Amino acid sequence: MTLTEPVTGIILAGGLSSRFGKDKSLAEFRGKTFIQHNIDILLQFTSNILISSNTAYHKKTGYPIIHDKIKNIGPAGGLLSTLQHSQTKWNIVISVDLPLMNEHYLRYLADNRNEALVTIGKDSKGRTHPLCGLYSTDTVCYLQANIVKKKYSMKELLKALPKVNIVAPPENAFFYSDTIFKNINTIQEYYQLLNEGNEFTDLN
Repeated sequence: MTLTEPVTGIILAGGLSSRFGKDKSLAEFRGKTFIQHNIDILLQFTSNILISSNTAYHKKTGYPIIHDKIKNIGPAGGLLSTLQHSQTKWNIVISVDLPLMNEHYLRYLADNRNEALVTIGKDSKGRTHPLCGLYSTDTVCYLQANIVKKKYSMKELLKALPKVNIVAPPENAFFYSDTIFKNINTIQEYYQLLNEGNEFTDLN
């Protein structure tokens, strides 16, 4: 089911970056900040972009900044607040700390979407990656119910949904490698990214 209806792009950039030591959305890789990389990807699908953030600096992007209504509960808080602000049923969600993600993979997920409330991918080792995918605004009620129960993890959300569409990695696609899911949480991981950056295939 190809994604043909209007969508909203959501960037989850509201984390505290406590392990990184500073706002990792402003870290640079290949001439762009992480957040600008995400914006450029989402602009391939829509100009309607929401940024989940608790940082005033992100207002400089020119896109609406959505603060967490419920703070300090991880990505679930940012996802809930942005989905509540979304004016479209379908939303392309991407975490700000995925500097190797590309629009071709997101389009692959969209092209393999079904009627499930969430479509996410899994890598070649079978690990699912819920911080990059398509989310219906109908997931809001499940998020709210989990938060009331103090179940804040994305894994708990996926368990609560009646159906999740998990898409297998594409075979022999020029735009795919497991490295697209490489998320940067610590300054050490960032330095490793910079040191090894030229070894990563440019999949864009």
